[in-house]
Amino acid sequence: MTQTLLETLKERYPSYSKKQLKRFVDRGQVDVNGQVERFASRRLRGDEQVRLHESDEPTKALFSKESVLFEAEDFFIYDKPADFVCAPENLTFFSPIGRSLSLVHRLDRYTTGCLVVAKTKSGEEVLLQLFKERGVKKRYHALVDGVVKEEEGCIDQPLAKVAQIGNQAVWGVSEKGVHAKTHWRVLQRLERETLLELEPVTGRTHQIRVHLSSLGHPLVGDTTYAKSFISQLRPPHYWLHATSLEFIYEWEPVVVHSRRPFLTEID
Repeated sequence: MTQTLLETLKERYPSYSKKQLKRFVDRGQVDVNGQVERFASRRLRGDEQVRLHESDEPTKALFSKESVLFEAEDFFIYDKPADFVCAPENLTFFSPIGRSLSLVHRLDRYTTGCLVVAKTKSGEEVLLQLFKERGVKKRYHALVDGVVKEEEGCIDQPLAKVAQIGNQAVWGVSEKGVHAKTHWRVLQRLERETLLELEPVTGRTHQIRVHLSSLGHPLVGDTTYAKSFISQLRPPHYWLHATSLEFIYEWEPVVVHSRRPFLTEID
């Protein structure tokens, strides 16, 4: 008889209540066969490897001064590692820089690279407005499933929330959704994968991930938006990297590039 993920977790971790365990799932702290699983109701066959990250260790990782890409009086830009959850309660990760910190934007848990964090209220207000008015130029690198035939293109499809898993929204293409636009071009073709550079014009939740899935080339390993892959790679997480940011702050240009290695697992 099959069990749900929540039932399996309750058997293996009896010291936690079902409410606590569901919260772990909602926060992305539960892996099934090495992939984050956000559906507590998922039925398991019985032979899956289930792991609970009880302490959320990546969030409590030591601060790395070398990962500060740029710092000003009102904000700084950090080279975000994979597995760090962009949530206000996790800003203690950056305590060596300051205490009154706020997230100007968010990167998904496994998205790496340039993350902007405000140090002052005035900085937060200015930067939020910059992002809102599309005054920030963002570039990403992504490893997608399959070989993309075209050299470049633009995905202009509206997005809407199609499901809610705890505190996590799942998005999809919908005519009733909000405007979303992503430019892309091929950097390199591999045997069963393609490395793309992307420039999102808008900044919707999961925009790049959903747009790539709608293109027929989801991020390799992104099991939220794809159920099967041509690629033979089985990464611990998808590969999406915020490689650079460009904007004007107080009349001065800010141009920052990530120094974090990308695709290190397959080099």
